[in-house]
Amino acid sequence: MTYSTSDGLDAVSDNTSSYLTWSEKQGATDDYETYYMKVLHGNTQWQDKKQVTDQTNSEGGVPSITLAPNRVTIGFAKIYPDPVVGDFGIGYSRELYNSSWQSLTYIGNSIQSNIINDNSKSHAFALEPGDVNTGPGEHFRNYSLSHYTVSLGSSNWSYESTITGYGEYLPPENIRVNQAYTNNDFLHIVYSGTTYKKWDGSSFTDTYTFGNGDNNKITANGDDIYVVWIENGTIKMRQRDYAPLAPQNLVGTNENNHPKLTWDANGEADLRRYKVYRLNGDANEWYVTGTSYVDEDVTISQSGGDHNYVVKAVDWPGNFSNASNQVTFHGYLGKTIAGNFNENISESFKLYANYPNPFNPVTKISFNLSELSTVSLKVFDISGKEIATLAEGSKDVGFYTATFNGSDLSSGIYIYKFTAKGLESGMTYTDIKRMLLIK
Repeated sequence: MTYSTSDGLDAVSDNTSSYLTWSEKQGATDDYETYYMKVLHGNTQWQDKKQVTDQTNSEGGVPSITLAPNRVTIGFAKIYPDPVVGDFGIGYSRELYNSSWQSLTYIGNSIQSNIINDNSKSHAFALEPGDVNTGPGEHFRNYSLSHYTVSLGSSNWSYESTITGYGEYLPPENIRVNQAYTNNDFLHIVYSGTTYKKWDGSSFTDTYTFGNGDNNKITANGDDIYVVWIENGTIKMRQRDYAPLAPQNLVGTNENNHPKLTWDANGEADLRRYKVYRLNGDANEWYVTGTSYVDEDVTISQSGGDHNYVVKAVDWPGNFSNASNQVTFHGYLGKTIAGNFNENISESFKLYANYPNPFNPVTKISFNLSELSTVSLKVFDISGKEIATLAEGSKDVGFYTATFNGSDLSSGIYIYKFTAKGLESGMTYTDIKRMLLIK
């Protein structure tokens, strides 16, 4: 900073950079000016410094900053101080779009203009000064907290709703708004200490007061909301736990004539696992921790019946998402349901998924050998440290099952690796799978 007096700063990040806005002024009688800079992740040098308030009559401070695709939006307010009855002000916003600064946009009469963007709109939360109340022992200005929106790229802000009316006298210093968006397209705000509201696209609902705190902050991860605040010298936190989003882009492919399902990973911080459902053809369901599953009970065949699959996400508190899209395979159901593998000799090398999975503390791992082979079946923790050897050495043709006991281990993901080298063909087969120990 060139000058050390400031009335606010704000920062936001995306996958490439961090972006900062702040205000400063030279002397007590000067107006605040708002500035902007960014820094690329991993760098130590800030760049692209810009005085946002460099247009005529565009002074202002108390800035906030938000992002949308290809644009940075900054809100600020020009304040006319009045220590007797309360300040008056005008709120503005200005955008950096595709490396080009746009013209100043007027929001409304406001001494704060907190901005947040979604993919189509900017939202402003304006602390609007009202009339001065005068009467016996009274001489103060009322303020209201209002919500405005504007389509990205437009310059015409429009009024959406009043959050607190003029009749609710709230000191301006207590109404700093913090806001966050969740993946389910809800906008969440906290203000006036620890009052929470949710915007569902048409109105504010779910008002909740956490306590008599201040210095609040709200943030989102996936669909969950976290609010932190200070109350009586203690830092507190509350989480609003929404169900995860439905897994996206479920795709079915053929793996060794069995249905293989793959889907995109969910982004929720508290995601625990997924549940795969076979909806018909002897319905079944399985918990998995990865983003793929092979149903070895079904053999793909165009002349077989339909087998439909969906996947749901599950978080640690046990909330289930809606179902993913559905995929369908044609085929025949075999006799290997619930781990009762058909113990006829396989015509190829094969490592089967452990059963049960998740397990506590014992699970079984099976494999087939199509010829006399040297084998190795080992278990590793997630860091690659070897935990146990379940099979080693020479084994004849056949079906084998090894037992793994995790009673001395902590909960978590473990890896098992199977290698077989045929002593007649010289062919080497290697497969690696994951299992989840939950205590």
